[in-house]
Amino acid sequence: MTITRDRITGMFLGIAIGDALGKPTESNTQEGILKRYGRITDYLDCSSHKYFDDDHRGTTTDDWQLTKATAEGIIQTGCVDLNAIAAWHVEEYKNSVRGWGKTTKEAVARLASGVPWTTSGKTKEPKRGTGNGIPMKIAPLGAFMAITNPQCDEPAWTQSVEDIENYTRMTHNARMAVQSGLCQAFAIFKCLTSDPKDFRVESFINCVVGAALMGKDKRFRKSPDEGDDDLHARMKLLYQHEEYDDNKIVTDFRGSCYIYDSLPFTYMFFVRNPLTVESLYDVVSAGGDTDSNGSMLAGLLGALHGASIFPRNLVDGLKEKDVVADVASRFCDKLNVN
Repeated sequence: MTITRDRITGMFLGIAIGDALGKPTESNTQEGILKRYGRITDYLDCSSHKYFDDDHRGTTTDDWQLTKATAEGIIQTGCVDLNAIAAWHVEEYKNSVRGWGKTTKEAVARLASGVPWTTSGKTKEPKRGTGNGIPMKIAPLGAFMAITNPQCDEPAWTQSVEDIENYTRMTHNARMAVQSGLCQAFAIFKCLTSDPKDFRVESFINCVVGAALMGKDKRFRKSPDEGDDDLHARMKLLYQHEEYDDNKIVTDFRGSCYIYDSLPFTYMFFVRNPLTVESLYDVVSAGGDTDSNGSMLAGLLGALHGASIFPRNLVDGLKEKDVVADVASRFCDKLNVN
């Protein structure tokens, strides 16, 4: 499958749209959202948000901010250069850390103080590294892998896995974070390299389940937050997607900012309906970490279908649509995507 400029643009656009759509209701429950707003299909004001109560409709959070930083590092160098990506994270740190997770904020502060990316993710804090900080911003690495090695040939495939591990280590030195990064990067890869007319849900599930297993065996510390939680086993529940409705997804997966909850939660909504924007409305209306879950799912939709999957109200109402378009254009130019 040829990687097109439209689908790369769709991926970036989806990340920003999903982020902005889910932003106002972050940490709300499904019941609370439905009672106050109904089903979310358009941007809301942010008046009730604990961090962004003075922001306008259609504005984004750190999900887009750090995805952009990651993309800028690749645009600058034409490869996955962690020195460049780290430098762009520091630039964004100087701009604003509103809404940043503690793990990311502390790691990037260490980068800003001169600590190299190889050790900046290490921390003495025991409960760090199991939030959505990696999967919410890793899509550009999945896109780079799809553009440069769509057939997953060796040794480029091995290098891509190593890049994902190193990228994770820069801020989140935890095993489950590695698993989540591999899952979302390979999910983006799968969507970009699939024909939407013949998209196979089982193949997508095989991809993310395999990625979670691959990360499970990596030599990273296990965060105390994980306990006995097994993300790989959790991902295997996606094979039962036909048994799930919205309420069962919320009950079984919760969708919180804990990777173990959020990633299978988001993927369950996606695999139930990977062909229309309705899955985005479903996931942001279901509560939990709505901006990150919406961002991750919409990134997959855009990567699979291109920008046309998103209705005009979401595209036109996105405050940073010109910035998103510029990042996508320069990313495609640098990597020779037509």
